[in-house]
Amino acid sequence: MRGIATMRLTVLIWLVFFASGEARATITKLLKKRRIVVIDDGDVSKGDRVCFYSASARKRACGRVVKVKEDKSYVKIKSKKRFRRLKKGMTHEVGTSGGSSGGGGRYGGHSFTFRLLYTPGFMARSKFNYLDSNKAEGGSDGHFMPFEESAIDSGDSGQSKMARMFPWGGVGAEGEVFITPTMSVIMGGRYTLINVSPRVTYDFLVEKSKEFMRSDYSGHELNVWLDFLPLAVADLGLRLGIGLEGTMSTLSVSTSLMRDEGETVAPVQDVADFFKGKSVANIVSVRLSARKDIPLGAYGFGLGVTAIISPMTLSSKFTLDGEPHAQLVDKYESGKDDDIATDIENAIEHTNNIFSLVLGLSFYFGM
Repeated sequence: MRGIATMRLTVLIWLVFFASGEARATITKLLKKRRIVVIDDGDVSKGDRVCFYSASARKRACGRVVKVKEDKSYVKIKSKKRFRRLKKGMTHEVGTSGGSSGGGGRYGGHSFTFRLLYTPGFMARSKFNYLDSNKAEGGSDGHFMPFEESAIDSGDSGQSKMARMFPWGGVGAEGEVFITPTMSVIMGGRYTLINVSPRVTYDFLVEKSKEFMRSDYSGHELNVWLDFLPLAVADLGLRLGIGLEGTMSTLSVSTSLMRDEGETVAPVQDVADFFKGKSVANIVSVRLSARKDIPLGAYGFGLGVTAIISPMTLSSKFTLDGEPHAQLVDKYESGKDDDIATDIENAIEHTNNIFSLVLGLSFYFGM
């Protein structure tokens, strides 16, 4: 419940900022009779040359700052023709001639920004199955198969579903290079802790015996991406982009042989780990992003949402960590570790999730 409450709070904050957060350093008013442009920027100086740009980063007009207040400034445009090209929400850039080098522009005049990210998400890039024994299907050799979602113990089922929906713990960083005031290239990376169900129990050696298997899971993802943001919606203060993302998803499994003695359940002595191993899946994705920045001078805050489409898994492999216990090896005719690892790999089916959605909250500073 705590995780759901946290997600609701995050979404609420995100919606409030996107719905009502006014972008700074844009045109807020046009005084037509005097050909004066009012901008939400108090960091310029009187006499600075200011140029205004459309959403496609095309220069529409330039003028001089004639008056500066604490939270806004006034720019005089001499040409009537050029003044008519201006609209509310357009961004600006401050030139170096005639005064200060300026910190204007929607992004503070920065050519580079560094961002720290917190990125809660709906769905991870990867998905997998929990392990079960084929005894559930009447098998006799104890080989592995996918665990049916409905069969997971009630104490774990809620957390298992949460793992598929809310992979918490996503933190990362980005470097952003501006080509124009509204066009940029971004390279970033993120670490995401996958909130998997910690324990799943099942029969393996002898059906409904006092001895049973307990598998403990943990997982994380490492993501790297390259985004290109060529478009801007000036009225909303949004920038839109497309990019590519690569993901290395790691799922670790540690399985113990347990004994149920009625009042106590404990690991069977001398069988601390029935087997241990990990599955690694490498996934490629396409990213579609929308972002909104709220500059505060040399630094600021960012909000965004990214839809991620993952069409394919480049590779997926399960490897054992050390030798599995003899009782497990005896269930395989070949007695080879490779056959056990392949059986587990096929049952887990660690692969790509076609669609996922990531929210982005960031703090940045520019130069």
